[in-house]
Amino acid sequence: TGLLFVNKKLVLGDFKSRVVLFVHDSLGLDVFPGELWQCMSLLKNALERHATRNITWLKVPMRCDLEFGTSFGSTLKIKELSPDGKISLSGKADDWAAIHEELIIATKYKLFSYI
Repeated sequence: TGLLFVNKKLVLGDFKSRVVLFVHDSLGLDVFPGELWQCMSLLKNALERHATRNITWLKVPMRCDLEFGTSFGSTLKIKELSPDGKISLSGKADDWAAIHEELIIATKYKLFSYI
């Protein structure tokens, strides 16, 4: 249900970004830079809240990890999304430096979620 919810919100919300990958417990999106925070927020909400609301037997909270970058091999893990649009990254400064230039010139990002 998380996949269907995300896809519907992207289409009805007039986003350019699209779901391009779905494997077991993971979703992958091609995300346009201006839509990055909204897509991260949508994905987190869909997988942690919406997808589990009808699963009454689940007694523990569902959590998902988010990563973004220019390709699957060069992603940064998102530590926290704040309501004011700020994104905290986890990892080393070297990780950020390694893909910073790629992110500046990229026309699309890859956004991945893992449950």
